[in-house]
Amino acid sequence: MTAIMDHHPGTSSDGEERKRTLVRIACVLGIAVALAATVIAVSSPDTDADPTVVDRGTCGQDITYTLYSDGLFTVVYTGSGDGAWMDNYNDFLKPPWYYDRDKIKTVSIGDKVGDFTFCDCRNLTSLTLPDSVVHIGYEAFAVCGGLKGPLIISDSVDFIGDSAFLRTGYSSLTLGDSVKSIGRDTFFDCRGFKGPLIISDSVKSIGWGSFRNCDGFSSLTLGNLVTSSGMASIFKSSKFVSISLPGVNYAGTPSQSMPNSTFHENGALIASPTWDDLKGKAWYGSGNRNYYTGNLTVTLDPNDGSQATTKTVAYGQTYGDLPQPTSGGKTFAGWFTEQSGGSQVKADTKVMFVDTQTLYAHWN
Repeated sequence: MTAIMDHHPGTSSDGEERKRTLVRIACVLGIAVALAATVIAVSSPDTDADPTVVDRGTCGQDITYTLYSDGLFTVVYTGSGDGAWMDNYNDFLKPPWYYDRDKIKTVSIGDKVGDFTFCDCRNLTSLTLPDSVVHIGYEAFAVCGGLKGPLIISDSVDFIGDSAFLRTGYSSLTLGDSVKSIGRDTFFDCRGFKGPLIISDSVKSIGWGSFRNCDGFSSLTLGNLVTSSGMASIFKSSKFVSISLPGVNYAGTPSQSMPNSTFHENGALIASPTWDDLKGKAWYGSGNRNYYTGNLTVTLDPNDGSQATTKTVAYGQTYGDLPQPTSGGKTFAGWFTEQSGGSQVKADTKVMFVDTQTLYAHWN
């Protein structure tokens, strides 16, 4: 018995060790399979439950996106916080739906549109910006040439990032009264824009080239704007028929000019005027020339050696009430554009001069 045991040392223990090894291998394989199943469940869209779903996932905290087979892309916020703030993306970190972007036709989004979210979605033709949107990120809808019709930025939006709507196909633009910042190249090359461009008092910063090559706008109205870019860089190649700059506080480079525009100053043409040429003056023109309407000063000379007075008027408006001076035993005959002769100016006469003007009292 002893000889047999000596001849087969450890036979029983070797078998038990093999069993333990097999058990370990089985456990490892089981864990690996479980992990693989978990990864697949997390990374794959739930297309089995809904065959119309092309892709589904997350794009922010408590935010789920879904792309449907009919091209509808939705963003749903399931949290209890202060809104659906989408993640930001860029050229290196692309949104998870980037390679399906040509399938996106209609977008319904949340409170913040992240950077680069729908850039180059060339088949996107319909965009719904809810009244709750406050932030539109960099390049959010850049090169979405299929977006047509009016673009209405609601009063809730306070920030529009660089190149957000670059080269889109919209036909008109309405900016809400809460927009504070318009980024660089935001609407660059949006040649489909027509009608007026009205930038309200709320806007305090407009980036370089924001409206460059937007040559379809008919007029420009700026509120009490403070901007860090020159007029030329913001509106280069624009062909406004009229420009209104009431109460402008300019903080940029006054030496920059506005190319492709010509102005009148007292009948003399000024090509590519600088900001200093424009500031505080009234301009008029015809055809494709640009106009700037502002306050003007008219000097009222009694024409009898006594002290002159001044009156503020506006180009294109009437002179309004004019004083009725007295001078000894003379009879006042009215206000005229020349010291002797000239054209008479009355209360209902329209202001058609630029820069400054002197009216002279005539006496009988």
